[in-house]
Amino acid sequence: MDSQLSLYLKPFSTVIQKINLNILFLLFSIFLIGCNADVHGPTGEAKISFSTSSSIANIISEQRFGIRPVGGVFDQDIFVLNTGGRDIQNVTYSGLSAPFTYKGGVFPGLGGDCNSVLAVNTFCKIVLTFTPTTFSSFSDVLTMNYVENAPGNSDGVRTLNIFGTGSTPASLALSDMPSYDYGTIPAGGFLTHTFVLTNTGGSQADSLASVISTPNFAFRGGSYPGVGGNCGTILLGGTSCNLVVDFTPQSVGAFADNLVVNYFDGLTGQNISIGLTGTGASPANIVISESDPYDYGQQVIFSDTPHTFTLTNTGGFQATPISFTPFSTDFKFTGGAYPGTGGSCSAAIPGGASCDIVVSFAPATVGIKSDTININYFNGATNIIVSRDLIGDSRPPGELDISESDPYDFGVVASGGVSEHTFIVTNSGGSPVSASTGSVTPLPFSFKGGTYPGVGGNCTAIIAVAATCNIVVQFMPTALGSYSGSINLSYFDGVTTQTSTRLIQGNGNPPAQLSITGLDPYDYGSRALTSNTYATFTVENNGGVSATTITGTGLNLPYEFRGGVYPGLGGNCGASLAVSANCTIVVGFGPTTLGLATDDIRLDFDDGAGLSFYTHGVTGIGVNPAVLTVDNGPLYDYGDVPLGASAKATFVITNTGVATAVNLAEVGLAPPYTFEGGTYPGATGTCTTTLSSGTTCDLVVEFTPSATGVASDTLALDYNDGANLQTTSRDIQGNGVSPGFLDVSEAPLYSFGQLPTGSLNSHIFVLTNTGGFPISLLTGSGLATPFSFSGGAFPGTGGDCTGSLAVAATCNVEVSFDPVIVNTFIDTIDFNYFDGAVAQLASRDIDGEGVAPASLAISEADPFDFGLQATGSSTLHTFTITNNGSVPATAVTESTLASPFGYQGGAFPGTTGSCISIINAGASCTIVVSFDPIANGLFNSSIQIDYNDGVNTQASTRLVSGRAAAPAMLS
Repeated sequence: MDSQLSLYLKPFSTVIQKINLNILFLLFSIFLIGCNADVHGPTGEAKISFSTSSSIANIISEQRFGIRPVGGVFDQDIFVLNTGGRDIQNVTYSGLSAPFTYKGGVFPGLGGDCNSVLAVNTFCKIVLTFTPTTFSSFSDVLTMNYVENAPGNSDGVRTLNIFGTGSTPASLALSDMPSYDYGTIPAGGFLTHTFVLTNTGGSQADSLASVISTPNFAFRGGSYPGVGGNCGTILLGGTSCNLVVDFTPQSVGAFADNLVVNYFDGLTGQNISIGLTGTGASPANIVISESDPYDYGQQVIFSDTPHTFTLTNTGGFQATPISFTPFSTDFKFTGGAYPGTGGSCSAAIPGGASCDIVVSFAPATVGIKSDTININYFNGATNIIVSRDLIGDSRPPGELDISESDPYDFGVVASGGVSEHTFIVTNSGGSPVSASTGSVTPLPFSFKGGTYPGVGGNCTAIIAVAATCNIVVQFMPTALGSYSGSINLSYFDGVTTQTSTRLIQGNGNPPAQLSITGLDPYDYGSRALTSNTYATFTVENNGGVSATTITGTGLNLPYEFRGGVYPGLGGNCGASLAVSANCTIVVGFGPTTLGLATDDIRLDFDDGAGLSFYTHGVTGIGVNPAVLTVDNGPLYDYGDVPLGASAKATFVITNTGVATAVNLAEVGLAPPYTFEGGTYPGATGTCTTTLSSGTTCDLVVEFTPSATGVASDTLALDYNDGANLQTTSRDIQGNGVSPGFLDVSEAPLYSFGQLPTGSLNSHIFVLTNTGGFPISLLTGSGLATPFSFSGGAFPGTGGDCTGSLAVAATCNVEVSFDPVIVNTFIDTIDFNYFDGAVAQLASRDIDGEGVAPASLAISEADPFDFGLQATGSSTLHTFTITNNGSVPATAVTESTLASPFGYQGGAFPGTTGSCISIINAGASCTIVVSFDPIANGLFNSSIQIDYNDGVNTQASTRLVSGRAAAPAMLS
């Protein structure tokens, strides 16, 4: 942790000196609380440390003052750090005795600030002084006692061991004293010397620093103690270190300086010095005699020509060691080794001295030769190379060369024609040639004009070195076939008579013969007036030699070479055409009047033996231009097309003109309009890039709207009418509408409700086209028993929907629910239709419940007996009517009771009865029946309740009876 903290603290060392140390310590301690419990101590416990600074990075367990001179006074700041979790108080310090004390003699020492309290995460300072009085070692212990500010006021103790030794003051000495002489070196060079600095005293020397005053002497690398030196600012007693000093004379002359070492011996400032001297001389400088380059002149091949060169050292310092770069094969030291036979130079040349080297030019081959004398030496400061370039001209004997490859080929020459060639004769040797003459054999080769050097030639009997002259030789075949011969030159090369030969050859061939391939005449066909139609003609040379000076002539309007000049723009024929080669000419036909026009192409040329020509006919007819029309005009309307669908239209293109229309291409068509399938002329279209006179073709264009509303465009067809670019067009439009949309009434679920089994209920569903396009292929499906279209088929007996439904129109579909069992039923009506773009499905969920019919039950036993009642009395009984079915009983009525039975008060359901015409499922009500006998006897009747059970009329009955007797009479 300590090493890590030191890394963190180093960048802040200068900042610590400039800000309040208490604040810095507090902030730093807070930072450290979470870093390491070993540094801060457990929470709630003080952690006391001694340090040489306000940082825990410098915590110490002892303070060593080191070896110090007797009589000196040496101070040391000691910081007390509380990095724990509690304050401390009642702090006391004890244990110091001479020669250790607090600075100034009183705690905490001058500059110190410690007292009896040290808060958590703070520090304080005490200042100790070591004043040795004898030559011996001393030790002491500084003891710190304190009490933690915590429950129980626990005590704490910290100690710091202190050591110091009294000795003699430091005393420094330098090797080589009192002076050191570097000797003589070249100006600009340098010489290094290491001085040994020794402390012969008993104490360390502090604040070491060294000074050199002039630029000619300096610490190596520019700063104390010099590169390779190891002296610092402290030198312990009895030890040594090194200072490295360079002598670098800036100019020629003698130089002196002092190397001064300043230091503090423990009691007072001291210094020692050593004198430095040295001499700067001019560097060695070797000069090689002779001009640069030195020219050996013209020499015969394999000769050996020596020359003496003088080397002079014009500097004041010896040049050494002398070495050289080896020569090539044409130059050498005479005799084969440095300094050459007769030379006097050795490995060193003193300042101001001279010596000789001898170098030979000994060419082994012919030509201009060159090399360099390179003398390498050390001038006292650096390595130097001094050079002298050498050249020489090695010449061979005289030698005549005849130009051109061997054999020289005159090529193919037409029989009866002539070809001549000028040959260049060169003296490539080293000497002039003489007695030069020549001959050419056999015929048909000869010097032009019959004699050497030929008409136009200029060779004479003498030809100087490197000179050239011309001879002119001709080839004149009189028959077909191959020929060969030679040119022979005889001359004296300065040593002997020589002959130079050049073989020659040639062929006699038939004259050139030009022709134009293809039909003669070439037919341009029918072309529109003012048009320009160009034809490329291939010209061939079917002869045996090249045709030359070719020109084209003979054309008159409406024919001409394209651009007006042979061979016509785009043609590549030139003034010549090789044997079996071909080239092209471009001729245009531009009629300005109706009818037939003819002409001839004429080619004039030199066939190799004389002038010749060739003709080729051309013909063409001027006609009126093509005219294209488009049907479905002036505006074709696609009508309403639903989004997602497309509509196609076929447009017929007719050429009502005479010329063929070419380069047909549609321009400008943009979405929502495209050609069928995406490209011109449409997938089922028939138009191409041409349309003959009186013919038709088709373009198929689709309208595929992507948005609602009217979209307009123009179908434009560009074409060349045979003379000019034309356009024919047809305006088109269409209306994008939303597709048909079938809306079904009764959203989102239609319920038929509860229906007694065996009954039937129907409902009319309304279908509406809320889209923008008519619906077609409308059908209904999906229903299963007990649901069905009324009558068994779509759209139901009461429905009127057909297979189509116009925009905003409505129609009806009747659906029945006919349950035969008690259950809950769920189904979906599916309506399939085509919205104009794609098949669609609309649906409506339906449900219904089949329930039991209403069933009325009358309470009491059957028959119900009113018992024995007195005649003339009235007895009432309340009967309960209960609907045990799942639907209401409706149309509830009663059949009149037979006397003496009746309803209370005379009418159903009796005065205090509660039954009405409807009795809901599971509900009950009451009827009150009266028995009113007026005569003795047994009486019977029947209560009958009529009702509709939801399907049919039903009846529920209860028999009633009663007996009557005369009332009791007492006497």
